Amino acid sequence: MDSRARSVDRRSPRFCRALALVLLAAVSGCASRTAPLQREAVRLYDEERYAEARPLLEQIDAAGRASGPLLYRLHYCEQMTGDADAARRTLERAVAALERELPKAKGLEVPFYLVSAYNSLGRAADAQRVAGETTGRVEAGRLPEPGSALDRFRLGKLYADQGQSEGAIRWYSLAVEGPEALPPGPYVRWASRYLAEPAYARGDYAAAARFYGHVAAGEEASAADLQRLAVALLRSGSFGQAADAWERAAKVDQDDPDRMRYCSRLAALAADAGTLAGTAPDGRGWSELGKDELHAILVEQAQAARAAIDEAKTAVDDPERLAALEARLGGIQPVFAAAGLEYAIRGFGIREAAFFGGYARLIFHKRDWHVVPRQRKPRAG
Repeated sequence: MDSRARSVDRRSPRFCRALALVLLAAVSGCASRTAPLQREAVRLYDEERYAEARPLLEQIDAAGRASGPLLYRLHYCEQMTGDADAARRTLERAVAALERELPKAKGLEVPFYLVSAYNSLGRAADAQRVAGETTGRVEAGRLPEPGSALDRFRLGKLYADQGQSEGAIRWYSLAVEGPEALPPGPYVRWASRYLAEPAYARGDYAAAARFYGHVAAGEEASAADLQRLAVALLRSGSFGQAADAWERAAKVDQDDPDRMRYCSRLAALAADAGTLAGTAPDGRGWSELGKDELHAILVEQAQAARAAIDEAKTAVDDPERLAALEARLGGIQPVFAAAGLEYAIRGFGIREAAFFGGYARLIFHKRDWHVVPRQRKPRAG
């Protein structure tokens, strides 16, 4: 067969159909290999394992199969692994891909990542435009309301990106606490930080403690986050957990770690007592008292406690008297702890006040609040 005959055969319908089948099989094989790789890369990304997700995303990108959302994830992995130049270049490519994909996007993933990319580039107006168009499509029924927790989070963030707190709170709440809620991770922490602040502001401390608890699960939790968590736990009656949160805050706070430590020990006193006094001795609410009045109560209660402790030293052989003194201390301790916490939470100098007022030891040594003699250890031999 001569070359002309072979050329004609290659243009024949039979040859073209065969070639198409071969190419389709090759593409399908590539897609079948890419799909599990993509699932694994996204899983690692969602678990914040960015150094492990990056090479998988790079492999998908090198094969020419990286979508806009995958390119955005690759950009973030590069950023989190310290490759800022590569991250910037990839972000520009992600924006271009996402803009191409947006007109045909049937869900929230593409607009969500495009808005995030615009925000990363400082293009706030573009971010708000796309976010508004997307939420508008959901409200008009042109996009279905999200059924998955992840898409509920995405919709919440699109509302938040526009400053629309009502929509953001609704969808973030459903993402974090609704049916099939998101597993612990960065999305939960992001949404929970947004939800925690209004809950704290309206005095819903149980909700604030839940949300700040999610925030505190991440290593990036700030001293302010932990302080808010501690106060919310305290107001909810979880004194021991509040003490732990303040202790952790003391390790993070670069400005006033001593105040965090004092709060932690005062919360531990409340846990030891099992309660906090709801009002000051004169019946006023703690928030009604000023700095000097709170300090005066602390000095007064400390003096009463030391008097009971000193009296107990002469009553070691009188169980009934010791029990009465223990009960007296049990009544002083919740008042002292409540006054001290109110003083410290408001930002007053609790360390200095405790030192000059002579009651620092009572804050840090809860054993001093118990006068029942300790059991003597048996002598060896």
